[in-house]
Amino acid sequence: MKTEQVVRTRTYRKYYALLQQMPGNVPVQELKETWVSDFTDGRTTSAQEMKDMEFVLMIGAMEQHINDNNPKQVKLDQHRKRVIAAIGAWLRSRNKKENIIIIKAIACRAARVDDFNEIPVGKLRAIYEEWKNKNAVSVETDAVIGGIENELAIMN
Repeated sequence: MKTEQVVRTRTYRKYYALLQQMPGNVPVQELKETWVSDFTDGRTTSAQEMKDMEFVLMIGAMEQHINDNNPKQVKLDQHRKRVIAAIGAWLRSRNKKENIIIIKAIACRAARVDDFNEIPVGKLRAIYEEWKNKNAVSVETDAVIGGIENELAIMN
């Protein structure tokens, strides 16, 4: 019984910490009532009266809302998407198998980390530039090889 109480106390601490981090200048009391009401379909405005599943879902949605409105997180996501696009473009240009797992594995290996989300912004920029340049070089190389093949075909 005591461990359940400790867990619930920690959860409420997280709940109030998330309320403080919410973007905008909305008063905390108004935020509490709005979020709780939304996740209980208007049944209540008190977090204590919420069902456990509703509360957990609300905490997750609050975290996501904060991350989505965090400019630093948005910038990091943009860099990740650029890296994925650059590596994917190179794989396509080489007619190699391409999926998100392979692309993330290549990026992780380049950054020497185990998790794609652990790659810092500076390293993401470097990986993007490297693969963008690699793709440009392969396109130029393909053009030169294509020209040589055409000349050889004409000679024969």
